Amino acid sequence: MKKLYHFTPMVLFSILLVILVILFESAFYITKVMFNSDIYADAMNEKEVAQAMYDEINTNFGYYIGPTGIPQEVFSSAYTKDELYTSSFKLLTDSLSYMTDKNQPKPVITYDFSKLEKSITDYIEKDADERGIEKDKEYKAMIAATVKMAKEQISSRLDVMMLHKLSTTKIGQTMHNHSELFSLAVWGLLAAVIIVVIIMVYIDRHHPRDLMYWAGTVLMASSGVILVPAVFLKATDYFESFFIKSEYIYRTVTGLFEIVLNDIIFFEIIMLTLGVLLIISAQIVHTLYIRSLKKKHNKKKLFEHKADPDSDEDYHTPLLTEPTSLRPAPEPQTAPSSDSSEDAAERLTSSAANASTDEISSIIDEVLKKANKK
Repeated sequence: MKKLYHFTPMVLFSILLVILVILFESAFYITKVMFNSDIYADAMNEKEVAQAMYDEINTNFGYYIGPTGIPQEVFSSAYTKDELYTSSFKLLTDSLSYMTDKNQPKPVITYDFSKLEKSITDYIEKDADERGIEKDKEYKAMIAATVKMAKEQISSRLDVMMLHKLSTTKIGQTMHNHSELFSLAVWGLLAAVIIVVIIMVYIDRHHPRDLMYWAGTVLMASSGVILVPAVFLKATDYFESFFIKSEYIYRTVTGLFEIVLNDIIFFEIIMLTLGVLLIISAQIVHTLYIRSLKKKHNKKKLFEHKADPDSDEDYHTPLLTEPTSLRPAPEPQTAPSSDSSEDAAERLTSSAANASTDEISSIIDEVLKKANKK
């Protein structure tokens, strides 16, 4: 393809547009997807996070059999996987809402510990009755300490993405206080993209066929910058190598990153394909345009020849599609001789049909000169 019109400014604005498109895609994905609880729900369900939470809590309660003398079943009978999932997901949703909306209250754990308290209290009281232990202040303090320990074991595992902990930090507070900036960033980047597009259209307004090429180039470049590292991370299972002590957090994090990578790869492949199609379409349009110009040029020259048949210009010469070897050969010209005027007149009559205007004039002048001599 030939060098495009306004090449240098269009290249510079294309590079700027690629950067803005990448920033816009990133900001849009973070605000509309990463700050949406649905993607976390998908990750938790896909990786069976509730089961991992349940197993880890049971394992930890097993360590307290010796110090407290309370069997593991006393604790595990007071909670279920569904209850753990519901509470952890609500805490995650409330934490996201708090950091993205300054009108939302601080997130708190809403797990119902009443069954756990009753199970522990009933067991300790039954054991005290069987062993004849006095139910004094020390006895009640022991029950309270055991219940508190059990609550902490469950509460500490409900924050599956550590978002509740993040909401209590300065970063979380800043995000909460300036949450409206996220939306402004998205709209600001979108406005910048539109402005640059308008500038490029204005610069190349006299050559609209080239705009498809530039649009395809921008889409290919912006998608490639994101697609290449995403495919690399996906192919190498990079996030599987993470070392996270808690199994339920590990499952949530890796499951989330896998979903994010799949979404990014799918979207960027669509953008890349669209960019390739636009570039191919630009080349096709350019080829068809050149062919149409050739046809118009040939028709124009043919029309001019028909309108002026006495013209000395050979209308075959400017035709763009006819080879030079196929052009008709010029008629041979007869050299002047010293024959009589009658023979010249006869020659004039026989060749007038094939001779041009200049040739006929030359022959007539020759006949007149010989007639005068006689």
